[in-house]
Amino acid sequence: MKESERRMIATVLFAARASVDAALMALGENVDVEKEEKEVCAHPMELRDNLTEMGGPLEWRCRACGFHSITEQPTEE
Repeated sequence: MKESERRMIATVLFAARASVDAALMALGENVDVEKEEKEVCAHPMELRDNLTEMGGPLEWRCRACGFHSITEQPTEE
């Protein structure tokens, strides 16, 4: 399976999860989707806005889902 196929499947699964969460919320179930911490974003790299500043941590935000990542760069000594 190609990487692009894996990403597409992951994107479809995330969209399906969002639909299920929305349906549960509409039914009145106690689902706290916004406060749940996402650990990963499976959207393609093309949808990521690079927010990294020179000398700072690697930082980006996904335009599709809003996921925000900040990763400390290893220090060179």
